Amino acid sequence: MKRKTIFFDVYQTLLSVDFKKNAKAWDVFSSFLSSRGVPADTFRFQEMFDQEKQNYYHLAGDFEMKFRHHNLFDLIDTVLRKHGIGAGKKELSDLIWKFRQIHSPDVKLYPGVEEILDELYQKYILAIASYAQGSYLPRELEKLGIAKYFSHFIISSDIGYRKTDPEFYKICLKKTQQKPAECLMIGDNYLQDVAMPKKAGIKAVLIRNPLTDKQNIIGNTKPDSIVKIEDMATLSSVIQSILSPFAEDRERLSSGEAGKLAS
Repeated sequence: MKRKTIFFDVYQTLLSVDFKKNAKAWDVFSSFLSSRGVPADTFRFQEMFDQEKQNYYHLAGDFEMKFRHHNLFDLIDTVLRKHGIGAGKKELSDLIWKFRQIHSPDVKLYPGVEEILDELYQKYILAIASYAQGSYLPRELEKLGIAKYFSHFIISSDIGYRKTDPEFYKICLKKTQQKPAECLMIGDNYLQDVAMPKKAGIKAVLIRNPLTDKQNIIGNTKPDSIVKIEDMATLSSVIQSILSPFAEDRERLSSGEAGKLAS
């Protein structure tokens, strides 16, 4: 029997990350250029990067940067080449990883995350569905010891769409080869992790995180359940109640099929 799929958001759902960024991280790239004999200024490098980023969104027609998502690896590669320097895939990946560790060093697992993933892994297919950069997210999960639980990694920078674009969840379903009714999304952002997946027919659980909950204004589309970040241990039973055959029967009854079942 094919197992059902649980999609997980990452930041502020599984991992805590400090919103404060260390600007000195950009020195990684100017130092790399200097080591290759190319005079480089960190501010100028950032300026060029920002211009390439702006070009990407203009070409995509997403002038307000709401739906598409740039790929950090590709943009850094472009800026380096404009300095006359090419870097191999591994070398550039390592540079970006070094940048990430300086830029956002305080990335940690929330309490109970590894334990609940280990439990869910026995019953479901687990997948990452994240607004993030593919050039460092998998390494971050690997470093924290939880990458092994996931069979699929759908990352916005890799596919070019943010979770606010309907294409994101269409791609999630295509990559996992699952029907919407066989899936559940879990995340801390109401719009991205509840409203959008539910438009695609995917059930959704909202994680209440005090760090991000102020952005959540719950509209007409309701989450199938709400779980506080400190109550992650309850996720297994919450998921079971949503995805069990009995839950599906209750949903059909409540949507007006009671008469059909009775006949």
